[in-house]
Amino acid sequence: MYGVPESEAPEHDLPMPGARVLRRVHRHGTPAVSSRALLAAVADLELPGKRGLH
Repeated sequence: MYGVPESEAPEHDLPMPGARVLRRVHRHGTPAVSSRALLAAVADLELPGKRGLH
């Protein structure tokens, strides 16, 4: 599974099931609608080159 959970701050992070550790980003007061943190983190994901499940 690939993804980037976003929250206001680390104390707002929800537990995520599974063995893979996901990168998390935090807005720290920036409104979600104008936050660029999630966009940048998703753009930096290292995704596999093939389609399908890995």
